[in-house]
Amino acid sequence: MIEKKTLRAHYIKLRSLHAINNPEFLQKISENFFNILENYPKKSIIAGYLAMPGELNLLPLLQKAEQHGYRIAMPVVISKHSPLSFCLCGANPTITISKYYKNLPEPIDAYPYVMPDIVITPMLACDRQGTRLGYGGGLYDRTLASLRGKSSSLVVIGICNHNFLVNSELPHNLYDQFLDIIITDKEMITTRARQL
Repeated sequence: MIEKKTLRAHYIKLRSLHAINNPEFLQKISENFFNILENYPKKSIIAGYLAMPGELNLLPLLQKAEQHGYRIAMPVVISKHSPLSFCLCGANPTITISKYYKNLPEPIDAYPYVMPDIVITPMLACDRQGTRLGYGGGLYDRTLASLRGKSSSLVVIGICNHNFLVNSELPHNLYDQFLDIIITDKEMITTRARQL
């Protein structure tokens, strides 16, 4: 099996060749996202993220969700090795750069902390079983493990270009947290993790 480090380099290079924030792609993602969101009550708290360079910009999607009555939270790094905390800041927060991670935007720490119902996680790629290939720091794996320890109903969503949905199984270990739902521009997948 190919090592995660090699896969990360491959998908970072591949991502640079795709215009992931083009209007046609975003429209298809939006349609699929809102088809999934219909299954969750209004006022649910959706934790998004503020995109780093090269990542999918979720703000238009989150702004639309907010207009439909969902509450929007964003992650904040409290300390380098702790799980993320989530601030109920809405889809247009005042932004700063994390003092712990280079180039990581986050809302200013002036909003109430909340427990999200749905987490949209950043990633480089994923497989159909819900294995998420992140950036290698374990930040979201720690965070999702902590959140799942507090709520068995937490829903973890990964959104990506269909070209980054891998048909073969990605490598994973004991600490990796799986996606419950995968949304691409071509399909929506409820993973094995969600069905258990």
